[in-house]
Amino acid sequence: MSSDFLGTSRLETYPLGQIAEVRLGKTPRKADYRSEGAYKIVKFRDVLENGEIDWDNNDKGFVADAPESLAGMRELQEGDVLVTASAHMSEHIGRKAALVKAIPGRFKEVFVVGEILQIRTNHGLDSRWVLHYVRSRDGYKAIQRRVHGVHLIASRAREIEIPLTGPAEQQLRLEEIEKHFSRLDEAVANLKRVKANLKRYRAAVLKAAVEGHLVPTGGTRPPRRPQLRNRRPTPSAHP
Repeated sequence: MSSDFLGTSRLETYPLGQIAEVRLGKTPRKADYRSEGAYKIVKFRDVLENGEIDWDNNDKGFVADAPESLAGMRELQEGDVLVTASAHMSEHIGRKAALVKAIPGRFKEVFVVGEILQIRTNHGLDSRWVLHYVRSRDGYKAIQRRVHGVHLIASRAREIEIPLTGPAEQQLRLEEIEKHFSRLDEAVANLKRVKANLKRYRAAVLKAAVEGHLVPTGGTRPPRRPQLRNRRPTPSAHP
């Protein structure tokens, strides 16, 4: 995506805290983690770089079903935007962001850890607008300006300036953004297919070489040497 987020430098900006509820999740005690259960917790690892959420990593991916373990946990809702807010190196903060498109029905409730910023839009703002902005280069820079040390705390995150436009134009811009992403996804899928085909072809060539089935082709075949026949000398016309 362009660094200008499709021309948002010409738009009026607002503090994120004015247009959305912004808070950090809560990390449970180590003893409260489980690898199965009904109360799922989304961790740093589960926020993927492609804007999706990995719901299937169960290793210590649940919270114990006990009132004292669940007290104060931050519940997720569909439409929430998640942004990584704590890391070993400050430049990794804001590198990953994801949208909660749908919560799998197999979970009773879903929470988020304290290393993740949870953004819940209001005033009719499409959460996809926030997602695409924070995933853009301009959005990443805006996040980095609010990072202190290796953390992005909620109060500073609320100060992040985000450009806004009217609902109709917002939808047009979102359609354009997602059209570009759809083309990129298609190109990536094609590239993966080509790489898979090349891998299979390479394996087939190696197998044929090992089994001795490869034969020279094209100009690689050495020239054939002419076969000489034993011929009698031609009698001379004069003795």
